[in-house]
Amino acid sequence: MVKNRLVIQALKSNDNLKGVNTDALEGMLLYAFNGEDEVAPAQSLHGFAKTNPSLKFVGAITAEGEFLSADEVKGLAVLPGKNQMIAGLLNTLNSPVHGVMSGLGGNLHGLLQGLEAKAAK
Repeated sequence: MVKNRLVIQALKSNDNLKGVNTDALEGMLLYAFNGEDEVAPAQSLHGFAKTNPSLKFVGAITAEGEFLSADEVKGLAVLPGKNQMIAGLLNTLNSPVHGVMSGLGGNLHGLLQGLEAKAAK
């Protein structure tokens, strides 16, 4: 548990986060952090909120000091995670190479079958 005023003080003491709008930090709030994947806390809380509708997003604060609205956080929560996006990008980049290799392999296979058939006669 962290009091909102302590979070506000911590934000003011950080040079990157001094200008963050803290007006929405009122009432009982849950704070989630992740230093590795910026979207992971939003995804985890979004999944939890599906079964617990009393949990509502207020917003988020980015590492750059920007305050995101609840709708923006929900938009981030439905995106794939950082590792999933990297894997998808690598798969997309690898796809043409895989297609070329499959095509060459098929052509070589056909050539070998033709040579075997010729040798068998």
